[in-house]
Amino acid sequence: MVPQLPFPKIDISVKGLRCKRGERTVLDGVDLQAPSGTFVAVRGPNGAGKSTFLMCVAGLLPFSGTVSIGSQGWDEDEHPINEQMIFITHLNAIKPELTVYENLSFWADLGGGARDRIRPALEAAGVSRLRDVPAGAMSKGQQRRCSLARLLLADKPIWLLDEPTSALDKSGDIWIAGLISAQVRRGGVVIAATHRPIEPEADIAMVTLDLEAR
Repeated sequence: MVPQLPFPKIDISVKGLRCKRGERTVLDGVDLQAPSGTFVAVRGPNGAGKSTFLMCVAGLLPFSGTVSIGSQGWDEDEHPINEQMIFITHLNAIKPELTVYENLSFWADLGGGARDRIRPALEAAGVSRLRDVPAGAMSKGQQRRCSLARLLLADKPIWLLDEPTSALDKSGDIWIAGLISAQVRRGGVVIAATHRPIEPEADIAMVTLDLEAR
C-alpha cells in the first residue's frame, strides 16, 4: 500500500455565495470556513441547494460572492489547486457495459490515479470479487461502492461528495465514515451533502452547514 502521508495545508473559504439556477435564486449569502483537517456536512431538504453548493465550490457553476482555496506547500504551477479535488456526484458515473475494473481504470487514467491502486480500492469497497463483472449487472449499492472506490485511486486533499451514502447499507455507511475520517486525519477537507447522517470517528473536526429551501 502507498504510505498515507499528510497533505500540505489548505483552506477553503466561502463568503457571501449567491447562485441562481435559471430564474430561481438557490443560494444566497452562504459562508463557510473549512481549513485542513475538517469534515463539512452540508444538510438541508430537497431544493435547498446542497448539490448547487458543491458545484460552486468545484467551479462548475457561475456565482457571485467568493470561493477561495488557499494552499501552503503546493506547486500550483505544476499542480493547479483545482486538480487537487475529486467530486463524486449523486450519479455514479460508471459505464454499465464496462467491467468494474475497466471503469476504475478509466477514472485512474483520467484523474491522475494509479492502476496499481485499483485492486486494493475494490477490496476496501467490498466489490473485488466483481472486478470482471459488467457494472450494469451490479446492484445499486454495489455500483455506488464502485463509484466511491475512485476516492482511493489518487491522493486528492479535497473531496466533494454528493449523497455518498445513497443506496448503501449499514456496512457501507461505516465504510464511508471511515474513509472520511482517514482523509481528514491526513489534513484533507471533505465536504459532503447528505440527507442521512454521516458519523465520523470521535476525534474528527466536523462542521455543519445547514441550508434552507428558498
